[in-house]
Amino acid sequence: MEMGTPLSKRNQKATLPAIVEALLFYSARELSYSELAKLSGHSVADVKQTLALLQQQEDRGIAIATTEKGALMTTAHSVAGIIASLVKEEETKELSRAALETLSIVAYHGPLSRPEIDYIRGVNSTYSLRNLLIRGLIDKTKDGASFRYSLSMNTMQHMGIQDIRDLPQYEEVQAKVEAVLKKREEESEENTTTTGEETE
Repeated sequence: MEMGTPLSKRNQKATLPAIVEALLFYSARELSYSELAKLSGHSVADVKQTLALLQQQEDRGIAIATTEKGALMTTAHSVAGIIASLVKEEETKELSRAALETLSIVAYHGPLSRPEIDYIRGVNSTYSLRNLLIRGLIDKTKDGASFRYSLSMNTMQHMGIQDIRDLPQYEEVQAKVEAVLKKREEESEENTTTTGEETE
């Protein structure tokens, strides 16, 4: 299956509202109207109309927030107190193995995008990244249409280092991460070449 195939063509049974919600949930960031239209295989007008309908739905724990450029998924105002309690609890709990693994990857090879982190770990890192952001252990910066994650200054100060290169075995670990990301790029290029050959 080609990665560039719109979701609506991969699964004819999926409705546009379901596709839009899935895209916003998985991305965990604002997606532009044009991105949503391209990925769903529908027009920008259809996407905006669908978003308006989703915003009218009541008694749900999630909500759709829209801006001039796009939309993103948030928690509903009615459950804000419950979410605040969860955030407070997460701040006091010990970091999970997944969160520590994600933090290590960001520390030794940040700034990285979430897809790059996902590829290195082999699983979705959305929850771990959110947990680390809540604690102030990592920073999130805008990079074009996506975001990149890096170790926060607070974490560096807590570890007593002034430069990322002061981390233990920095060069050795970074070389391993570089090899993984290089393999990802090679696979991406191979997929692009194969797709091009199939469409000729």
